[in-house]
Amino acid sequence: MKPQAATAALTRIPKYADWLCAALALLAVWGNEYPVGIDLPQHGNLIGLWTRLGIGPIEFDTLYGIDWFTPYLLPYLVAFPFAKLFDGLVATKVLLTVAALGTPLAMRQWLAVVGADTRWSLTGYLVAFGFAYQWGFLAHMFALPFMFVYLAAFERCLRHPTWRNLTWTTLFGALVFFCHGITFGVAVLAAGLRLVLQRRPWRSWQTAIHFVALGALTLAWVRHREDQNSAPSVDWFITWDRATILLSGFFFPTASRFWAVVGGAAIALIVVFARPRLKASWAVWLPLALVTVGFLVLPEWLASTWLVGTRFCVYVHAFVFAPLLPRQSGWFGKMFPHLLTAVVAAGLLTLTVRLREFNRELDGFREITAAIPPHSDVFNFAPPTDQTSEVFGDMQYWQVPAWITTRQGGLINNDSAQYFQIPIQRHAVPFPSRYPYVVVRGDAHHLLAAHSAFPEAKLLKSSGKWHVLRLPEVQLPGLEVLRSAQEWGTLELNRAVTGESFSPALQPGLGTHARAFARVRARSPGSKLTGACTLNSTAGPQGRVRFRIRNDAREVLFDSGPMRAATPAKRFSVSLPKSREVLLEVLPLGTSAHDHANWVNLVVSP
Repeated sequence: MKPQAATAALTRIPKYADWLCAALALLAVWGNEYPVGIDLPQHGNLIGLWTRLGIGPIEFDTLYGIDWFTPYLLPYLVAFPFAKLFDGLVATKVLLTVAALGTPLAMRQWLAVVGADTRWSLTGYLVAFGFAYQWGFLAHMFALPFMFVYLAAFERCLRHPTWRNLTWTTLFGALVFFCHGITFGVAVLAAGLRLVLQRRPWRSWQTAIHFVALGALTLAWVRHREDQNSAPSVDWFITWDRATILLSGFFFPTASRFWAVVGGAAIALIVVFARPRLKASWAVWLPLALVTVGFLVLPEWLASTWLVGTRFCVYVHAFVFAPLLPRQSGWFGKMFPHLLTAVVAAGLLTLTVRLREFNRELDGFREITAAIPPHSDVFNFAPPTDQTSEVFGDMQYWQVPAWITTRQGGLINNDSAQYFQIPIQRHAVPFPSRYPYVVVRGDAHHLLAAHSAFPEAKLLKSSGKWHVLRLPEVQLPGLEVLRSAQEWGTLELNRAVTGESFSPALQPGLGTHARAFARVRARSPGSKLTGACTLNSTAGPQGRVRFRIRNDAREVLFDSGPMRAATPAKRFSVSLPKSREVLLEVLPLGTSAHDHANWVNLVVSP
């Protein structure tokens, strides 16, 4: 055997190692119903919401739209068909699987190209389930394999600058961009430094061309989102908590001394057995130096994104072992790959056990979920109550109620779709302010706080620490209002939005303010909805609106045309679909300052 081949054989991963670690990674993803991750439920909710855009309820299209030119687009696109076929939770787990299996495989490819020990790729399993996973930074996790594939392609292009290699490098760089903005910045900066600091960089002009394409892509996006690229106050430089997370981040989302000791002990054990030499290569040292500086000095807030500096620990974890060359001689050299496998497997097994305990804490959550009908809107009251998991720490239950709408449909109160990175964006229109089901976590004290915030709500179901409250139905004789939103005020029964009661001749009716919608359902079988529409007398001469009724097939069943306060009431009679649901809409035709609109004489008839 040639010396080079012998060296490659010694640095090869044991045959059982990948199979064992991959099996444990899959068990961590699919072995329990709910994954951990503070932000993960909201990602699942938005992925599930995307599948409902375009097919109904039709008001979702009014509330949300798709931004096709933004980071996070690729993971959402990959998840879409799985959410369509199954649900948002299954789609989320598919993305977790890509991250869990793809990160070590892509890391191995990069390590091989730069001449590092490919056995370190086993640590990619822990990186995939580390800090980004604990926080539920779905796009961040998904981007890690693409980052390593891009860096490997760049190294090949640097050494063999052919047009084919240049094309692949540019393509992989663009894929990283459409996965995660921060990871894209790290990857491109690392590649740029690598190019500049090599000997005779001007000879690599062909490789440098791809930076022009990626730079143009970045500038186009900055121009596209410049109105949202501002940042709040920043917290500069490393803190003690951030330093602790460097070791505890493999296991815990916030600074934990216990998990820092566990992480530090595992790293020390590996290093002792490896007895490494340092590899003298810009290809492995530059990425590590770059992300270490970022971890030390970047602020927590940057371009409206939180935890920027701290989340650089993920990149430190990903690159930190590459410069180390484990010794191959002696008993320690022979045992090193087996010890490394054991440490990684122990970390994955520990995660699986903790996930099982986390899901036991969610037993009551499953029961209250079953008490909420499908397609119902949910108010998440967990943030102001009890957010703490015994096994994964603070905030882990912050967004958990979003799993309900992820799987069952409906809306949940959230601002996640207002972040500029998210492909699913909220339109600048009124959003529902009333959610019929309120989810609470905690003890009697927290339940009392929920009753104070929602005095009309009644306890529907309690199980363990989880509770769901039901607000009274908004209903007229023969009709129930399922969902509503309006520009000003609240939807009123039998009176105008300004408080004046309807005369008996106009009842039953609804008072609202444009822009507005109300989804109504006949409470009993019926074939027609009849009534009339008019502006309230308080609208004055400035009021000018258009009333419209549509079904979920997007058919316009009634259109009033432009109406003013002086316009006589217009009657309608529309056929109800099988669902017995239609959408009542009031569209502003001017400033909307005085668009006080009324739906009156609403009757369901055979």
